[in-house]
Amino acid sequence: MAPIRISFAVFSLFSAIVCPFVAAAPNVAKRSGVQVDSNVILMGTNGTYPRATYINNGTLLGCYTANRGTQIAINTVVSTDKGSTWSELGSVANEDEASHGLNNCYLHQLPDSDRILMAFRNHDRVGTHYVKHIMLVYYSDDNGKTWEYLSTVATTDTTGNGIWEPFIMDTLDGDLMLFFSREKVTDGTDQDSSLIRSNDAGKTWQNETTISGADIKKRDGMLGVARLAPGSENLIAVFESLMPNTGITSITSSDDGKTWNPERGTVYESSKPSEAAPQVVLVGETLVTSFATYEDDPSGAQANVKVVTSTDGGVNWGQKTLVQEDCFWAGSVVIDDSSLLVMCQHQSNSDVVARRVTLT
Repeated sequence: MAPIRISFAVFSLFSAIVCPFVAAAPNVAKRSGVQVDSNVILMGTNGTYPRATYINNGTLLGCYTANRGTQIAINTVVSTDKGSTWSELGSVANEDEASHGLNNCYLHQLPDSDRILMAFRNHDRVGTHYVKHIMLVYYSDDNGKTWEYLSTVATTDTTGNGIWEPFIMDTLDGDLMLFFSREKVTDGTDQDSSLIRSNDAGKTWQNETTISGADIKKRDGMLGVARLAPGSENLIAVFESLMPNTGITSITSSDDGKTWNPERGTVYESSKPSEAAPQVVLVGETLVTSFATYEDDPSGAQANVKVVTSTDGGVNWGQKTLVQEDCFWAGSVVIDDSSLLVMCQHQSNSDVVARRVTLT
């Protein structure tokens, strides 16, 4: 992990002194270098599937699935220092793990509102089988301190036909898009990426469409989406594509998600593909995709979280960089125009951890 170069620090100091007016306009640049901070940040213990977002009061609000004995919960955490430290805030939902599959939280602050949404799944379980799959949205109007039920996004009653991994974003016209994974057959070999919409801030959901997988029998899942520029109608979605694994895959939309080009791009594929669980964010003008891979361990016992970057809108990807060893279920949140926080579950002890990644 390379230290910050002195020449860059000297240049930054010189610019601040000699060119004070430059600070008035942010320097948003395409950056290709990747630097990982040496500090491993603890977000929570005995948990999995971390996600986070900035909220209106300037803090980072995070969530993760917490295992507490026979109970399972969606816990919230907060950071007031750009993700350098985290403190527990509370719980959104608590269930008996023997009868529920509570997981896959995702946070979203509504624009021009104090309301925060959280989507997650809360499946009914009998023994080792899910007998009803339920995807929910809760809301908070007090910066994540308390939560109430808002809506049910989707349900299925067929064991093996699950719904998983919600991801929420705004459309340019003020509606909401919620992406999720929907299994199509009960043996797990066919799963598609679905998109459903809300025009009332998440109270109701309608017009579900399939954006990937309809024309192919594969297991597409763990989808993340980013705009290619602020305010742009151009979107990129990244997802795992399994059975067989063909690496991290992408599709694009040029009309704010109304339609999706079925042509698939490759974000990253190792020589013996084992990549999974990606997310993508736009940092300045650079796309950054995080994912887990077993490429460093031929036995398949240890996954490592890595990132790749693109400076041409997701056409080409490079600068593969190790972020955290022995980790999975990575999520990403943008910190500023040159850095992001990559979060994941440490596999050996189930700590939820994060690393600061800076583009140079």
